Amino acid sequence: MKETAFGESIPNDSYGLSKYLISLLAAKRSHILTFRLFGVYGPREDYRIKFISNAIVKHLLGIPIVIKQDVLFDYLYIDDLVQIVRYALTHHLRHAVYNVTPDESITLSDIVSIIQKVGRLEVPVSVATPGYNFQYTGDNGRLRKELPHFRFHTYEEGMGALYQYYRKSRKHLDEKSIRRDEYFTQCIVRK
Repeated sequence: MKETAFGESIPNDSYGLSKYLISLLAAKRSHILTFRLFGVYGPREDYRIKFISNAIVKHLLGIPIVIKQDVLFDYLYIDDLVQIVRYALTHHLRHAVYNVTPDESITLSDIVSIIQKVGRLEVPVSVATPGYNFQYTGDNGRLRKELPHFRFHTYEEGMGALYQYYRKSRKHLDEKSIRRDEYFTQCIVRK
């Protein structure tokens, strides 16, 4: 979805609708810059309810990974977001709204494959509901015109760093919460 397609469809979930309404308010103020994020991952997020961190922690603990339904996402590594925000704070940007997404989208099942490779361990993986949920992606062409030489971390690099982060803090992980699987119970399935 390009920034110019905003408003062509209105989200019907509370999270999407709140982001939509905030964007409407921000668009009316010339001093506000809006970065549309489609998924951000990295250290210190709540690993109990964020997919990539949740899957990494399950993998580290040897717990099977169940994907409620596969979906295509534009996940952005937090270090990339920080660099883009720093750039925006020190340069004049031509537009008020940017999709801040990496160049490549990824499915949840491909994320788990990367985690298995990075962790050098196979844990059972399954998908509970066949098919694909609504994709959560954006066109980063406008951002790329502003930052043509910016290098996003590959998914392997970002998840590799995050895997090492959780490996180092393994003794502080809440295994009981991970086994209860709050993340899985919160996921909505496309029928």
